[in-house]
Amino acid sequence: MDIKFSYANCKQNAKNKLYPNTAIVKDITELPKFMKYDYTFIEFKDGLRKKENFVRANYATFDLDNDHSEREEDWIKIDDIKHIFPGVWCLIITSRNHMKEKEGRKPRPKFHVVFKINEIKSADSYKEFMHCVQREYSFFDRQALDAGRFMFGTDASEFYEIKGDLTLSDHMKFKENENDFARYNIYEGEIYEGSRSNTMIRVATSILKRYGDTDEAYQKYLEQADRCIPSLPDNELETIYASAKRYYEILKKKPNYIEPSEYKKPIWEEPIPLEEDKTPPFPVETLPCVISDYVKELSESTQTPVDMAASCALAILSLCCQGKYKIRGKIDWIEPVNLYTVIVAEPSERKSAIISHMTKPLINYEQEYNDTHRAEFEKNKAEKRMLEKRLSIIEQSIVRGKGSMDDLEKITNEIALFKDKSPLKLYVDDVTTEKLNHILSTNDGKAAIISSEGGIFDLLAGIYTKNVNIDVFLKAYSGDTIRVDRLGRECEVINNPRLSVLLAVQPTVLKGLVSNNSFRGRGLTARFLYSYPTSKVGDRLYRTKLMSEFTYGDYENLIHNILDDEENSIITLSDGADQLLEDFANELEPHLITDLKQIGDWAGKLVGNVLRISGLLARANMTINHTVLEDKDVVVSEEQMRNAIKIGKYYLEHAKVAFSLMGSDAVTKDSIYIIDFVKKTGLAEFSVRDLMRGCRCFKTKSSVMPAINHLIDYGYIQEKASEPTKQGRPLGTKYLVNPNIFNQ
Repeated sequence: MDIKFSYANCKQNAKNKLYPNTAIVKDITELPKFMKYDYTFIEFKDGLRKKENFVRANYATFDLDNDHSEREEDWIKIDDIKHIFPGVWCLIITSRNHMKEKEGRKPRPKFHVVFKINEIKSADSYKEFMHCVQREYSFFDRQALDAGRFMFGTDASEFYEIKGDLTLSDHMKFKENENDFARYNIYEGEIYEGSRSNTMIRVATSILKRYGDTDEAYQKYLEQADRCIPSLPDNELETIYASAKRYYEILKKKPNYIEPSEYKKPIWEEPIPLEEDKTPPFPVETLPCVISDYVKELSESTQTPVDMAASCALAILSLCCQGKYKIRGKIDWIEPVNLYTVIVAEPSERKSAIISHMTKPLINYEQEYNDTHRAEFEKNKAEKRMLEKRLSIIEQSIVRGKGSMDDLEKITNEIALFKDKSPLKLYVDDVTTEKLNHILSTNDGKAAIISSEGGIFDLLAGIYTKNVNIDVFLKAYSGDTIRVDRLGRECEVINNPRLSVLLAVQPTVLKGLVSNNSFRGRGLTARFLYSYPTSKVGDRLYRTKLMSEFTYGDYENLIHNILDDEENSIITLSDGADQLLEDFANELEPHLITDLKQIGDWAGKLVGNVLRISGLLARANMTINHTVLEDKDVVVSEEQMRNAIKIGKYYLEHAKVAFSLMGSDAVTKDSIYIIDFVKKTGLAEFSVRDLMRGCRCFKTKSSVMPAINHLIDYGYIQEKASEPTKQGRPLGTKYLVNPNIFNQ
C-alpha cells in the first residue's frame, strides 16, 4: 500500500507551520529518510498547517503512551494492535520516548498508530471522528485528537506495518452495528480464502462476548470454522482464537461491557448516592418567636435556606450570652454557653448577605455604646497616662534620694488595679491566634469570630507560621485557663476564656480540614456545629416580600437586651428538662460505638451542645414583647429542652454529611475510592485481591471489607456466586459491578 504524507525542512520544532514536501513510499524501509523531519499525514493547502487550510485526511494518527497504568500487564504493546483492530491496516511508529524513563516513570511502549481511513474533507468532521475512536479505545491520548496533528521527526524511530484490507472507518462502522451480524455475513454463508482470518477473528470475538471464555464458546467457534473454504489449518485456528481471547480480555475492562452471566441477572437499579446532599431543614419553629419570625422573613427576602439565618441566630445568641451565663446540667456539670458554628454552602449562596443582616444589631449596639462612652474612654486614657507619669516622677525622686518607698508602693498598687476602658468590639473577622489571645486577655476573657470566609482555618493550619496553633480554640471552647508565656512579651493569663465562632465557608474549605491531622486528632473539628443546607439555587425568585421593620426591631431589641445583662448567672434545668436531657443522653450513648462510631468524637459532644443550646433558648425566651429581664433566674423549661434536642438532632444529620465531605467518614471515603477505581479501570467484576492490588491504601482483607459491605448495601455491587475449579476448590469471592455507575 502506498503511504502518502508531508514533511517539513526541520525537526522537533513545535512552532513550525510549513510542511512543503510530499512523500509517497511503497515500502516502510523508505520511511526513515523522510521521517527524520517533522511530518504530518493530513493534507493542508500550500503546505501551511492550520485548521483553516485543512484539505483532506486519508489517515488518522493516534498517540499511545501507556500512561493509563503503572502495571506492565495493562500496557498495550505493538503486537496487541492487530488483535484489537483485526483486519485493519495500520502503520506503527515508535515515538522519541519509546521505552525511555520520563519524569521518574519507568520505561514503557510509546508509539504512534497511523490508520488508513475513508477520506475526510472537513477539519470538524476529522476531529469528531478522532474523538469517536478515542471514546471507544480510551488508551489513545485524548489530548492528541486535533485537526492539525503532526509528529516530531527523529532518527531513532522504528516502523511496523500491520497489513489488512479494512480501513479504520470500516472497523468503526462494524463496531457501531456489531449486533447486526447478518449485515456482515459473519454467521452465515461460506468463508472463502482471502477473508478467512479476518472473518474468523470477528466470529471468535463475538462468541466470546456472549458465552465467555468457556468450553462452550470454543466448540461454537470450531463449528463456525467448518464454513471456511478451504479449511484453515488447526494451528492457524488456534492462533486466531488466542488473539480473540486477548482482545476479549481488553473488552471485559471497558465500562459498558457486561459479562455473559450478567444477562441472566435481574436489571440493576440506580445505586443510592454515597454522599447524600439532601439534608433536613432547620426546625425554625424551635426558636423563640421573635427570632423565628425574623429568620423566616430574612430567608424569604434573600431567597436562602432558613438554616443559614437560624444557625447565625444561635451563634449570635451565643456571643451575647457568653461570659454572662453558664448552664448547670447536673450538680457536678456546668457548661459555658458559647458555640462554634459552621455554615457550609457553595459560592453565590448569599452567605455574606445573611451574616450582614444577622449581625446588624451587634454593629448598631457597638456604635451606640462607643458613642455614649467616648468621653469616658478618653478620660480613662488620660488617667492612665497621669498614673504612669506620677510613677516616673516618684522613681526619679527615689533615685535622687528624695522620694519614699511608700509613695512607690501606693502608685504601683494604683496602676496594678487600674482597669483599661476600650471601645467595645463584639466580634472580629480576620485575626491571628496570637492576636486572639491578646483580645481575650484584654476583654475579660471574651471574644467572638464571625466571618463569611474560611481563612481562619488557614491560620490554624499554620499556613503563615511553621507550627499549628489551635490551643486557644480548644481551651476557649471549654473555658480552660490559657497561659501564654513567650520571650519578648508579657505573660498573659486568661482565666475562664469564652469564645464564640460563626463561619460560613465553601465545601472546599471544609474538605481542607482533614488535610491536617491535628484538627481531628486534637478535637477541633468535633467542637463545631455543622449546617449544610440544601441549596435553593435554581429555584430562587427575583422579586420577593420585603422584611418588616417591626420584625427586625423586635429582633434587635432582643439582642440589645441580652447584651445589657450582668455577668456570672447560672441557668438551671426544670425537672422535666432534666429528665428529657437524661433520656436523650441514654438514647445517644449506644450509637457512639455503632452507627455513629465514625463521628464518635463529634457525637460525644452533642449532649453538651444540646445543653448549651437549651440555655440560649431559655434566655432568649425571657425577653419577649419588650419585657426586660430583671432579677429573675433563667430556668430551662421542658418545652425549651425538647426544642434544643430537636436542634441537636438537626445538627447530627448535617454533621454526618459534613464529616463525609471532610473525608472523616472512613467507610464512605473508602467506598468512594473503590468506585473511582472501578470507573477508572472499567471493571465489570473484581475480587478483594484485585482491589488490594489496585488500591494500595488497603493492606489487609479486613480493612477493605467494611467498604465492600457498604457498597453492597447501597446497590453499587453484589456478590457473585462462587464456582468450583477443576480441582474442586472454590474460587475467591467475586463482586459484580452495577453498570449504572458508569453513567453517573
